[in-house]
Amino acid sequence: FFISSCQKVNKDSNNQSNMQIVNLKTTDNINIVGSFFKVNSSKGVILLHQLNRDRKDYNDFAKELNSYNYNVLSIDFRWHCNSDLDWQDFNSQDFNNMIKDLEAAVNFLDDNKVNKIAIVGASVGANIASKSNLKTQVLLSPGLDYRGVKAALSDNKILIIVSEEDKYSFDSSKELNKKMPNSKLQVYKNKGHGISMLDKETKDLIVSFLDKNLK
Repeated sequence: FFISSCQKVNKDSNNQSNMQIVNLKTTDNINIVGSFFKVNSSKGVILLHQLNRDRKDYNDFAKELNSYNYNVLSIDFRWHCNSDLDWQDFNSQDFNNMIKDLEAAVNFLDDNKVNKIAIVGASVGANIASKSNLKTQVLLSPGLDYRGVKAALSDNKILIIVSEEDKYSFDSSKELNKKMPNSKLQVYKNKGHGISMLDKETKDLIVSFLDKNLK
């Protein structure tokens, strides 16, 4: 299990040369805080964290994606870190409403002329990602049902990544892969759950998938 590394920060601060702290407003009037790593490109990647974590888990990966000419937006879900609300008070509908946080992130990139967008989500973030209409998706350790958020089935281009010993996610990933015609399943061993799998091998696989499928 991960312990959140969140530290409340000045939302207007900027502690990385090409990273901007942004505030997004959802359709249900929730403030979502994100980190926007900008490059001169029409391509972008949205990064969604897992339960009890926050957007900073992706800082290193975001900078790597920048080096491949991807704009990157990582967000704190409405129940985490600098964004509004507390996930420990949430019911299943509240968790499903996190799709609105993702929609706000997509709108932000659209407003910044980033219109070729992929998404990477971990654990419950993967399940939220699966509900998106974005055509290129990477799902790290999805589950059939996390906190009432059921993984959606689609014919999008989807890369599912899971570690074999992570039994619920492993079984869920195999089931999802069977039911989605354009999905690819990558199984590792002893890499853990969600963002813990983001070693060099996994990152290289994701970049290769994005380069091939995000047109």
